[in-house]
Amino acid sequence: MADQYRANAKRGEVSFSTLQQQLIILGLLDASRYVACEIHAVATEPSHFHVLASWRGERSGMLVSNSLRGRVKRELNTTEHRRWLARDASRRQVKSRTHFEHLMETYLPKHGGLKWNQQQGIYE
Repeated sequence: MADQYRANAKRGEVSFSTLQQQLIILGLLDASRYVACEIHAVATEPSHFHVLASWRGERSGMLVSNSLRGRVKRELNTTEHRRWLARDASRRQVKSRTHFEHLMETYLPKHGGLKWNQQQGIYE
């Protein structure tokens, strides 16, 4: 499936530099104040990033995600104007404390790029 996605892409693959990974993290943290959500963790790779966020109220995951993604795109466009993100982001809902803890303690820390969480700040 990934091969098919790359074949269909009109531009080359994205490769986020360390600076761009930092811009992603800082942009998400700043945007969270305006979107009224809490960012628990961010993990980046040169090819993608993950955000673990929560919010109260009736807003849909799509609305929150689109707001956060919009900010990330604006931040990345300060380094180069291009299409940075795929059209459809995964909006998988975390439904249990066990799943949340797995993401926080195992899955996200395994990523190779810059990471951020509330306890450590930005780290590698």
